[in-house]
Amino acid sequence: MTRFQARPLSPASATEASEWIVIDTSPGDRNDGSPAIISHHNGRERAQKEADTLNRRRA
Repeated sequence: MTRFQARPLSPASATEASEWIVIDTSPGDRNDGSPAIISHHNGRERAQKEADTLNRRRA
């Protein structure tokens, strides 16, 4: 599993969602198990591109 992921903002099906977020799935300092929202996008392509970029930088 990659650390940064693009996900739909609402629980609607991914194909219908227009709002997407990029999340950091690492535990972080919160220790509550919830992912941190990194950014918000209008469209899956932009969110996925940012998640891919962040994962490449980490590698």
